Amino acid sequence: MTGRKKKRMSYSRPNIQGNLKLTPSLVTTELVILLFSKGSIDQDHTRKACKILKDPFQLPCPDGLWSGMPRPCTKVSFDKNTNSKRSRLVLLALLALMTVALIVLYPTLRMGIWLDEYLSINSSTGDNFVAVITNGFGRQDDYHPPLFYVVLNTWMKLFGRGDFSVKIPSVIFGLLTIPASYWLGKVCHSRRVGLLSALFCAMSPLAIFLSGQCRGYALAGLFSTIALTAYVVLQKGEATKKTSVLAFFTAAFATAALCYTAYVGCVLIPCLGLASTIILVRNYLRTGDTNVRKNSLQTYGKCVGALVFAFALFGPWLPSVLSQTSGALYLDRTPLNRFPEVFYFNSMNLLPTHIFFGPVLLAILLVAFLIRKLRKASLTNTSVETTSVGDAYVETTRSGLSVDILIVLACVTIIPCCVMGYITTWWAGYFRYVYPFCSAAWVLFASFVSLTFWNSDGSITKAAKAALTIILIAFSGVNIGCAILRIGAPNSALKTVAEDAIKGKFDNTAFVICPDVLGPTMGYYLPEAARKERNIGLFGFAKWEDTTIPANIPVMDKPWMADNLIDETLKHIENLGSSGYRFVALSRDADKQLELLSSSKMPRKKLIDELVAAMDRKFKVVRKIDYPAAVEFARVTVYELPQP
Repeated sequence: MTGRKKKRMSYSRPNIQGNLKLTPSLVTTELVILLFSKGSIDQDHTRKACKILKDPFQLPCPDGLWSGMPRPCTKVSFDKNTNSKRSRLVLLALLALMTVALIVLYPTLRMGIWLDEYLSINSSTGDNFVAVITNGFGRQDDYHPPLFYVVLNTWMKLFGRGDFSVKIPSVIFGLLTIPASYWLGKVCHSRRVGLLSALFCAMSPLAIFLSGQCRGYALAGLFSTIALTAYVVLQKGEATKKTSVLAFFTAAFATAALCYTAYVGCVLIPCLGLASTIILVRNYLRTGDTNVRKNSLQTYGKCVGALVFAFALFGPWLPSVLSQTSGALYLDRTPLNRFPEVFYFNSMNLLPTHIFFGPVLLAILLVAFLIRKLRKASLTNTSVETTSVGDAYVETTRSGLSVDILIVLACVTIIPCCVMGYITTWWAGYFRYVYPFCSAAWVLFASFVSLTFWNSDGSITKAAKAALTIILIAFSGVNIGCAILRIGAPNSALKTVAEDAIKGKFDNTAFVICPDVLGPTMGYYLPEAARKERNIGLFGFAKWEDTTIPANIPVMDKPWMADNLIDETLKHIENLGSSGYRFVALSRDADKQLELLSSSKMPRKKLIDELVAAMDRKFKVVRKIDYPAAVEFARVTVYELPQP
């Protein structure tokens, strides 16, 4: 509704099937529960009441039951000042959440970039956005669509490509996802669930991490949340024609934009399509009413039509997708027997707490829910069935998500947790691919929290409020603590290594980066001019030359498959002395990371261990230095080279 229609509403008699016997007691009881929250009329609950009750405004009711509250009539007036005040409070709450999120996020922006972020910078380099799109079509050194790179290209032209500046677009997108999550929760359930969803977005470790990365995941999360919100509006089928048209195009364009930002976003299309199909079949099985089936089919057509339109918008980029996915995979596929592990870690990343504390959070909330259920059962057993609106009756008529919305959110949450790791390669870092589906999980989680701690009339007891406050503060503290621990080291240790090299600690030294794929990060922080000034060389293992250039993914495994790789590398190192270098510094990644990135085609850890052992035997060790990092650790071993 728009304009003055928001102030005053009139209702027509709904057509309800079935033999529903209405009495004054039933009417007044249901209206008190559905219409009033602490004596105020709620517009959304009024609509629900009109659907449930058959013309309640013409039935008599006891005057005493209303206790001074407005008596229902055919025209219900709404307090504009109250609604305006609530809107201002919501706005202030969202601004506060965004401010807190920014405060937590800001220190992480000083941690520098790592390899994946450099790939974003490299893929965004071009004279204009057309060049970025053209260069990205079928690109083989970075398997991501171009929309975020177009945004980053424009940003870098205005603000440069420093390791702080390039992160700002993701920060903006991450902060905007907080109010977007509120709208999704509000459309799906209520204002309360919307605020809880926004809170979970602001405190989610995965959201905080990705919002501080120069990658497209924060933008993908924003588009996914917008697309879901519009799709839910379509699926509910309660909007006006104008709003329905707007929701249709918003869902289509936001879904297409999501696909142009992250290929994993394409999973959203079949998830939503399956959800709408389940809802349609369910409605057909539940009733034989022609009007109900017709309306369900019309809603289904709008929803699926939006998805088809979104896929058509993404169609021009499909040849690029096929070209990129046809390349050789350098990591082994995940075996099916690891499905429980894949599903567990994917689902834990959807929760608004650190992955290792997810089970603890779920256990605490489950205990709280069971306590409430037991209390409800106790109140029900001791209450008398009268027309009064007691706590027992309110508890037993507690409402939550509608079944249709629950189906949509469940499909968007569960299916990605099952397939991420199979349609993509899988190891610890690839859990970030579930992020575009986090907003749906936050709404589900917020609905469960609402169900656990609030009464169905919108009230909350002091004990429940205290318990929820303690839980939220505790887990927010855990999340902030984990974020603080991360900022103690840079994202990539090669940033610190490069800084030491610029200070003169590695003069006349040739670096061998193990594995070579990390070379671009070192090249970013130690540019060619600085290397020449300090007589520093930059090489890689297994690919010796062109270490600063991102690897071509389909042929990334070929250097590692060479039979004489170790011997050839040792020959290269022996010749460094005649090139003017006095030392060689071998920089290797952490053992755990090397294990995760090893495969049958690229036995990285095994070969790097063999190279280190051979160099320890062949050259004199001068010193060893460990450089800690949040993502890319480095152990630098400096050897003395024989001079000619």
